[in-house]
Amino acid sequence: MVNIVGVRTLVPPAVGGPPLTEAKMTARAILQCRPNSHPFPERTLVLDQPVKIGRSVARARPATNNAIFDCKVLSRNHALLWYENGKFYLQDTKSSNGTFVNNQRLSKGSEESAPREVCSGDIVQFGVDVMENSRKVTHGCIVATLKLYMPDGQEAKASPSTAVGGAVSSVTAQELYQLRTYLQEAQHREQQIETKLAALQRLVSSTQEAATHSWKAMIDEDRLLQRLETLEAQLTTYAKNYPEDSVREEMRRLLDEKCQYETTAKESLRRVLQEKLDTAAKLADLERTLSTSEDELSHMKEICESSQKELADLLEKQAAQNEQVIQLTEKLKAAEDQLKDAEENYEQEKKEMVNKIVEKSSEENKLMARIESITAENDFTKEQLSALKAKYENIKNGEISGLLKPLKDPAGLDMLSIESSDMKQALETTQREIHTLKDRLQTSQDELRQAEANVSQLKHEAELADSVEAGCLSTRARLQEELSDNKAKLAADKALTEHLQSQLATLEDRLREYQMISETPKLYDDIYDDNTPTLVRKKKDLPKNKDKLNEDDAKDDECPNDLDDSDSDSTLTIIPTKSDKSLTIIPTKDCKDFNVNGSLEGKDEKETEIAQESLLCTDIHRFQGM
Repeated sequence: MVNIVGVRTLVPPAVGGPPLTEAKMTARAILQCRPNSHPFPERTLVLDQPVKIGRSVARARPATNNAIFDCKVLSRNHALLWYENGKFYLQDTKSSNGTFVNNQRLSKGSEESAPREVCSGDIVQFGVDVMENSRKVTHGCIVATLKLYMPDGQEAKASPSTAVGGAVSSVTAQELYQLRTYLQEAQHREQQIETKLAALQRLVSSTQEAATHSWKAMIDEDRLLQRLETLEAQLTTYAKNYPEDSVREEMRRLLDEKCQYETTAKESLRRVLQEKLDTAAKLADLERTLSTSEDELSHMKEICESSQKELADLLEKQAAQNEQVIQLTEKLKAAEDQLKDAEENYEQEKKEMVNKIVEKSSEENKLMARIESITAENDFTKEQLSALKAKYENIKNGEISGLLKPLKDPAGLDMLSIESSDMKQALETTQREIHTLKDRLQTSQDELRQAEANVSQLKHEAELADSVEAGCLSTRARLQEELSDNKAKLAADKALTEHLQSQLATLEDRLREYQMISETPKLYDDIYDDNTPTLVRKKKDLPKNKDKLNEDDAKDDECPNDLDDSDSDSTLTIIPTKSDKSLTIIPTKDCKDFNVNGSLEGKDEKETEIAQESLLCTDIHRFQGM
């Protein structure tokens, strides 16, 4: 295998080589037949080694555990499928009709492709549908759904294109509508062409066979009759014993001239009849063309009417969508106004919140300073209280002796009572101050907790304002997306309307063309007789052998006595019958007793033969008209 420079390619192991894995469990692949495929049973492939995919031959027959198919569009060595390093690979091995994975061909014609990783659920196609022209038979290709299983029994990963929730198809509704219209038109044209071809083939074959048999029979019969008449005349001439040889030679010469003239006249009649047959065939072709054109015209009218209905529906849908766009635009404007008002309110509330937060922060700082001062005063008061308690204990316990001495002295007793009362008052005052400081401390702590609660509430309100702002922004983005989607839909509807209008104009042009084509020129001028209501049609174009017929008429005039029998063949009247469109050829001279049933009431055998020939021509015309 040739590797492209700078590209790392995988080389599959040789077919029939050692297994890819030594484990007991091996990877498996299952090929499931799809409805549009050449029929085959489900195949289960063990990928312990590369599996060959190809056409059935004498040495390799189809089975449920191999990838050999009884399909004519596959090559013998069409492709390879193998498992390596946790991945599954498919490679086209120079097949004639190619290998496809999800409708993508792996390589160009008759070239080996690079290994392509495949996933479970991929749609693989081997070959393409081939039509055999000789037998009109279409040979289908192999189309299968590929199911892949790892050695541990788990199904391999699915392809992104076939997985659930994959990418949405990029084909628009307009393209689908165009494809549907093209398919309908193509199917209609194909049906019309097939009908025309079948009718034309049947008509050509039947016409050829009938014309060949009729002309052969007529010519053979004429030749035989002419030969018999010549021989009878010669026999009669030789049977008579004329005394003079000159008279006998003259009679022979006259008979030869008569035979020659009859041959020439019949050949001229044959050419005239052939021209009339050709004209009738052309008329039938033109009538068929006219009927086909009328059918196509009616079909085009139906298509035009359906297109007009669809255009009207699309216009109604467009008007409804325009109204929706207007309503959405108004809603968007209202939402934008609401968003602006909400933003303004948010900014104002945010400013108020910031101001409140600043005020609360300043109050908090003041309260903290006050708390610190109160705490310092409380500490100082506690120190004073402890000093007073110590002093009181000293006075109470350690100075009993000093107190006993003044008790003996009345003046000292008075001083002691005064000092004790003062100390009691100072102690009460100190206790009251302590209670007051405790109350102030409790009040400060309550105010601090209240300030903290206010701060947390302000923070919560700020978070709510942020969430409201985010919701407004998301609503604005969503409304903008809806507006852009509606604008895109409006543009698509406008494009579809323009496309339908162009198609309508094209259909109207084609309708006018078919109307112009349907007005075929008349090939005949209608001439009415003054005496009888019979319609006689006269051909516009004169036959090419007019001069020759005039010469034959001149010869007729020169020898009227000898050529009276053949004179009745030269004059014909063409009368169209009312029952069908065929032309009836009736001899008008010396055949006055020709009735409707085709019989001749006369004694001359020559006239009877001429009438039979005219009836044969009439049958040919009617057969062609059918």
